[in-house]
Amino acid sequence: LLTHPMDEFFLFFTRLFVHGKFYAMFSFLFGLGFSVQLLRAQATQKPEFIAQYSRRLAILFLIGWAHAGLLWWGDILRFYACLGALLLLLRNKSDRVLLATALFALMAPVVLAIFYQLGLPHLNDALTVKFNKRQALATLARGGWGLFFELNWQGIKHHALTNVENARVLKIFGLFVLGFYAGRRQFFHNTEMHKNLFRAVLIWGGTLGGLASLIRVAQIYAVLPDFKSDALQELLYLLSVYPLAFAYISGITLACQHARTGQVL
Repeated sequence: LLTHPMDEFFLFFTRLFVHGKFYAMFSFLFGLGFSVQLLRAQATQKPEFIAQYSRRLAILFLIGWAHAGLLWWGDILRFYACLGALLLLLRNKSDRVLLATALFALMAPVVLAIFYQLGLPHLNDALTVKFNKRQALATLARGGWGLFFELNWQGIKHHALTNVENARVLKIFGLFVLGFYAGRRQFFHNTEMHKNLFRAVLIWGGTLGGLASLIRVAQIYAVLPDFKSDALQELLYLLSVYPLAFAYISGITLACQHARTGQVL
């Protein structure tokens, strides 16, 4: 619905610097938050941590379900709540297991794309869940409550299947695990000790993620041709989103160490 040249500029800006990067940051912080809560519970020897965290996830799931059913089918909190429960299963695993799990989860979309190219059927096609955005706009504009809830239910099913078939749920879980790992290693508890790590991530992540994001945006605007392979497109997405998201996190962390910028932040 672009109506002004400035709209196009800001769309370009968000495609380059925002799309994908912020759910990645939020997912990483979810895992980091789990780690903080777990470490505090272990330090104070609270045996009820699992029950307490499970209760919080259940409440989060109910909030997400209410949001999806009553307002917007694209709610993500339901997935966060379900995937957060899986973190409990990894709480006593080694760092090596955490990193291997995160790597597998983040690379899963690339592997899945290869299987799709080889003929693996898509879930939405196999289960015949159809969701037409043009019809959705018409329902939102002129439909009654009955049509609205029916639309939301179709959207919920379509959204859930899409996030499973494109492995976005695995991407989110991989970022959860990386956040858990970073919290366990206490990278953010003692930032001075890990300043060189944050600097390296800022420089290399910003460079790699920035270049890959430029290539993706150039493909969107047909400046560069699309890759003929969905697997290569998924790999480009991985290289554009995660390095730049971690560069943002590192940049904010380093900025907070300086009195002047830290005060502003």
